[in-house]
Amino acid sequence: MYICNYCNRVLKQEYEKCPGCGGSSFKTKAFLGETIIKETPKGGYKINVENYKKSLRIANIFVIIGIALIVMPSIFVLPFLLLGMGEIILFIPFGATLGLIMFGIAFSNKRKVKKSMNKAIKLSKNGMLVKGMPYKEVNTGTFVGNKYYKCIEVKFKNSAGIEIPLYSETKYDADIKNPETVDLLIDPNDYSNYFIDYEIY
Repeated sequence: MYICNYCNRVLKQEYEKCPGCGGSSFKTKAFLGETIIKETPKGGYKINVENYKKSLRIANIFVIIGIALIVMPSIFVLPFLLLGMGEIILFIPFGATLGLIMFGIAFSNKRKVKKSMNKAIKLSKNGMLVKGMPYKEVNTGTFVGNKYYKCIEVKFKNSAGIEIPLYSETKYDADIKNPETVDLLIDPNDYSNYFIDYEIY
């Protein structure tokens, strides 16, 4: 492990400059397994929220599709209504219902992702960091573009010594990263509030 001499950030890999403060002086420390860091560096931890942002973009796309499915049937039948062919109005409920369902699910998911992202950003200011945790990547059940998206699973021991399985948000780059260990940022007073990534510094 590498420790920045300027901001004391603990890094798992060697950097030319500290990604947290830009310093270029480091000391090394032998990796002895999981390392708990209770003191938050100045300015908080740097966390990667790109996976949250991608989930928000996907949710936004489905919100737009849902709105389109609600509005488009009405526009489609308008000429027929003007021509006195009122029976075509029967096509509106199906499209509008489908659009409403899609909009509702996507909007709810968007709010949930945004809330999780804001919690992670807030946690980066005062959380406890556990570096170098063993992990496994597990399928989220989402299958897109001929691949399953994955999340990270770690086992965290609470104050009573009981192992709790914790799962990250969807990691769209899971197959690309795949390092030996991951890091966990967690609220020591609320184990339900946490963030997992391949490296947090």
